[in-house]
Amino acid sequence: MNRKIQAGTLTGICVTLLLLLACGQITPGTTGVTDTPTHTPTHTPTFTPIPITITPTSTPGVTVLRASDDITPPPPESYTRGEIEMHNHDILGGGEDCVSRIPFTINWETDPPTIKGEGNVDCHFQTTGSPKHHAVMKHTVKLEGKFATGDLDEQRLLITLTFNGSLSQYDTEVPEGAVNFIPESKPFVMPEQGSYPDLNFEFLDGAKVLLLVGKGEKIFFLRLME
Repeated sequence: MNRKIQAGTLTGICVTLLLLLACGQITPGTTGVTDTPTHTPTHTPTFTPIPITITPTSTPGVTVLRASDDITPPPPESYTRGEIEMHNHDILGGGEDCVSRIPFTINWETDPPTIKGEGNVDCHFQTTGSPKHHAVMKHTVKLEGKFATGDLDEQRLLITLTFNGSLSQYDTEVPEGAVNFIPESKPFVMPEQGSYPDLNFEFLDGAKVLLLVGKGEKIFFLRLME
């Protein structure tokens, strides 16, 4: 009698185990305990605002091509003009870049071919909150350049940008009772002039140059037009 009970009990246990395995509630070779993955906190970097004082350097930029390798560019001589797209970072440490475009024409008759152009930079940056601090950059920019051959026999464009203008600063929305030492009617104006020499572009539409300026950087794009 006892042997029949024991046999029935073992049979019941075996059937239960088979059902659990079939339902996927027990996986052979595991303990049935699922490890909880741990997550390492991501460090959020802090950024130091770009200072107001900007001193151009002659450090050569690093050329990065936006064009894909599988795209065949048109013949260089098909381009007759273009522009340098200059991205000025917010010098007050926030907001979006101010984009300026300096147009130029290409002279294929010279040896080597040359480019020449002129344009303006007109950027207005401001802080949030009260009071608001404003910085207005107004520059006249002249552009000159010539063609050259790179180390891999590719055609390159060496450009120098010369700028002359000013950087004005003033405050608005000053709290009542506080003194506004630099109101918009009497801003602090600082003359600015200098150059960005030897910007070295691959002669391809969309080529990009990064130039370190102080603790920040300026980004230049080459735009070509037929």
